[in-house]
Amino acid sequence: MDVDPVLVELAKRRVADTGIDASVLHEDVRDLPFESASFDLVIDFGTCYHVSGGTRGACDALREIARVLRVDGLFVHETPIAQHLAHPVRSFGRTLPWSSTPSLKRLRSAMLWSSRRKRFVGI
Repeated sequence: MDVDPVLVELAKRRVADTGIDASVLHEDVRDLPFESASFDLVIDFGTCYHVSGGTRGACDALREIARVLRVDGLFVHETPIAQHLAHPVRSFGRTLPWSSTPSLKRLRSAMLWSSRRKRFVGI
């Protein structure tokens, strides 16, 4: 899934060329077209650090990811270190607003990747 239609078309061609059974979607992480609690796993390759809208955009992205994850689902994402290595200028000073998604509890963290598990957060 990507918001860039050019990258989506490129990915669709690559998927077709390899014969992999996969869906490639042109969508925005801030408004996911999936039912709530419909995924066990979401993997983010740095997208949440670079969505438009600044902190609000990142909050929207994290909330959407939390919404589509089932309770006990896993969110695997890049760390700030990974972002700084991949995009040293563009990533400077960017962090993710984890306080906007209290249901995503830190599980494991390494140098380049971290994971969070969705927990039920009562009202």
